[in-house]
Amino acid sequence: MNKIETMFYEVLVNVLNSSLPRVYTDSDYTEWSYSFKKLEDEENCFSLNIKNNKVSISRLITLETNDSNVDIAGYIPDILISIDALKAGYAIEIDGYEWHEKTKEQAINDRKKDRTYLKNGYVPIRFLGSEVYHNALNSVIETIEIIISNELSLHGRSDIEYMEYQLWCMENNLEDK
Repeated sequence: MNKIETMFYEVLVNVLNSSLPRVYTDSDYTEWSYSFKKLEDEENCFSLNIKNNKVSISRLITLETNDSNVDIAGYIPDILISIDALKAGYAIEIDGYEWHEKTKEQAINDRKKDRTYLKNGYVPIRFLGSEVYHNALNSVIETIEIIISNELSLHGRSDIEYMEYQLWCMENNLEDK
């Protein structure tokens, strides 16, 4: 990892290690509290708990850096955040302007990389190196807000799909197994 990637990673780990609950407000202006807890048995593993007065969601967060050479269809993200030990999560890319967006070919390669991440279950999150350098904490908070927002969206969709499935079973006189 280079200096900027290391800075982002260290701030991310510090934020995840602080067990203080925080508040996230979604697009419906619902407040959700969320907190992280370091898992003692595992290095770079945290539990994420998101809740309001009706819903509670728990996720397992695992961090890996490009030093671990985690390959996603030929690409190695700068930082990989896996969710629930599945091959899915968030691929963090921290780009130096001198290497990215400078040529048409590099811009095409970056877009192709993002699409490859998406096809393989990883949401790409990109920052310019200067963004991280000037305010690493803001970049980390933005990343966490993307994760919270996405996990809430996925949770809501799975609830709706299950309710639709139950309704379909009732309409067709089938038992839900």
